[in-house]
Formats: sequence, structure tokens, C-alpha cells
Amino acid sequence: KEKEKEKGAEEGKKKKKKKKPEYRKEGSQTETEPVPRFSESENEEKGSPPERKRKQSADEGARKRRKVATGMFQGLKFLVTNFKGNKDEVKNQIAQNGGQIIDVDQLVSMLKYSNKPSSAYLVSVGPATTYKYMVSLLLKVPCVHHKWILKCMKKGDVVPYDDFLLPAGWSHLTDSYTKQQLDVSGKILRDVRVQIIGPDSGEIGSLLRLAGAKVVQRLFEMGRIDIAVAARELAYVPDHEARRIRKLGLRVLTHTWLVQSIIAKQRLEADASDAFTVDVRRLSRGGAAGTAADVRYSPRRREVKRRWRDDDYIYG
Repeated sequence: KEKEKEKGAEEGKKKKKKKKPEYRKEGSQTETEPVPRFSESENEEKGSPPERKRKQSADEGARKRRKVATGMFQGLKFLVTNFKGNKDEVKNQIAQNGGQIIDVDQLVSMLKYSNKPSSAYLVSVGPATTYKYMVSLLLKVPCVHHKWILKCMKKGDVVPYDDFLLPAGWSHLTDSYTKQQLDVSGKILRDVRVQIIGPDSGEIGSLLRLAGAKVVQRLFEMGRIDIAVAARELAYVPDHEARRIRKLGLRVLTHTWLVQSIIAKQRLEADASDAFTVDVRRLSRGGAAGTAADVRYSPRRREVKRRWRDDDYIYG
């Protein structure tokens, strides 16, 4: 039994010993080189260029098929605006391909304090002045045409959106469409103290804060007020507020001024257009009765109405 144990131990030691590399003699008998050995996968990689190209194309095709199966929009978030009857259809197209539909509050919480490139997109059929569109411009979210979604579905992969990027909006000052400036910060009112005149549904205050402004309520209190902005649904200003505004020397700016500043990505001057200021006397009880239209547009304002058409921009 002891001899058998010794014999088994010797055999185990022999198995543990590493095999010496094989050598091949070339030239003189003293020169020796190790014989290279490759696995089957390494031999495939070291194949001829046509074979490598065929393998790469096959791998690319398999990757695209996997992406279509799991959803080409996986990990991307979308807002949908400015659709009339087929908004649900557009949302289904995005959701069926792995995209996530979010609202404005989710977008703000995701990107308000982030400097990373946006993984969110706003989908529309044209430039608009909706709340979602304005928030997207301030947060540097690409606003793309719906045809980009259709193009991605046709290709089976996410294609570049450069050819489908919508303009920021129509500029009343240049009388033309303004391009989106995704590399320019939306903090156009940084550290500006703004007083909102009239009842606000929350949208004006939210846009002002995203633009970097500090919304204050100091009309009848001590403290600095830089500018005043009229609420969008403001119909009149009480006489005592109108007197206070005139006493402080404030110029009440309109919702149009805010929208145009967001489109231009800069704080526009109040004198740049008659539509940028409100005649407080017209909206006070001591003067003529005012309407919401008086707030948004001056009586001397000639509104430039231009309907968005697909032939204004050529999409790839």
C-alpha cells in the first residue's frame, strides 16, 4: 500500500509539471524560436481582409437586429407637443421602440442641475410657443421634427437628428426663423429679480426660474425689483397696483417679450418692439378696460402670423 501511495504521488507531480514550449530550428542548429500557437478565434481574427470585412458586417447586422428587438430608443426620453389629433399614435411609435414618454416636471428634475448632454428629445410637427417647447429650449433639449422618428423606424436604428432639427421659433425682430442654439446656456436672466403682475398659473414663474431669474413678491414691500412681467392671463391691473408700479418706475413686460428672449437666447431690450411692454393705465380700473390681448400685444402691434410649413425646411 505504501508503494502504491508513493507511485500515485509521483504521477501527480508529473501531471502538474508544465509542458515545455516546442522549438523549431531555422538556419543554424544553434538558433531556435518558439513555435507560435493560436486559438481558433485568434486564427479567425488574423484572417484575410475580406474575411474580416464579412465578419464585421455580420456583427453589425446582428447588433442592429438585437437593437430592434430590444428597442432602438432604449434609454432615451421624449416629450411630445404641438400635435392635434395623432399625439397618441406618436407616443405609441416611441413606446413600442423602447422610448420613454416623460412630462415637463420629470425633464426639469433630470436636467436642471446637469451639465451632461441631454438624452431627451422634444418631438413636434413644427416650431411652437408651447410651455414644453420653451422649457426644452431653456434646457438645451433638441427639438426635432416627427419625421426623425419615422426615419429611425425605417432604418431600424437611431440616425443623427441634425437634418431634422426644428428652428427655435419665429423672431419678430428679424422677421425670420431662428436656429436652435444647443451650445448656448438658457440662463438669460441670471440673478435678475422679477415681479409677476397678475395671477400666474405657474408656467411664467417656472420659465423665469429656469432662465435664472429670482421671482419675488415685493410690489408693496422693501426690496429691489429689476423688471416686472405680466401674467399671461392678466385682464386688468387694480388701480392701487398700477399707481405703485408707476411710482417704482417699473416697466411691465409681456409674455411675448419672454418668449422672444427664450427664442433668441438673450435678454431682449424692452424698447426693441411695441409688443414687449404693457400700458398699465389701459389695464387699470382708472383707465380703459383691458383684455388679455392687450397684455400679450400692444395696440400698435402688428402681429406677424406665419404658419409653419414642411417646405420651409428640407428634411433628410
